[in-house]
Amino acid sequence: ATADFQFRSVAIDDLTPTGAQIAATAGHAPAQQVSVLRWLDNHELEDIRPNEIADLRSGSRRFLVVESD
Repeated sequence: ATADFQFRSVAIDDLTPTGAQIAATAGHAPAQQVSVLRWLDNHELEDIRPNEIADLRSGSRRFLVVESD
């Protein structure tokens, strides 16, 4: 989703992508400053670092990817 909570579906083949892979799949270039936030089932947000793995086999598969500074 974007900062205005417009979610869209994207396909990713890796069930353990990094934050950088999620950002790239969402259409962001590596040079862009973005934050990847996992939308948890309890509606809290969890920051996913560019080199951190997000295990898609369990838990929420919804992410917010927004430009940051």
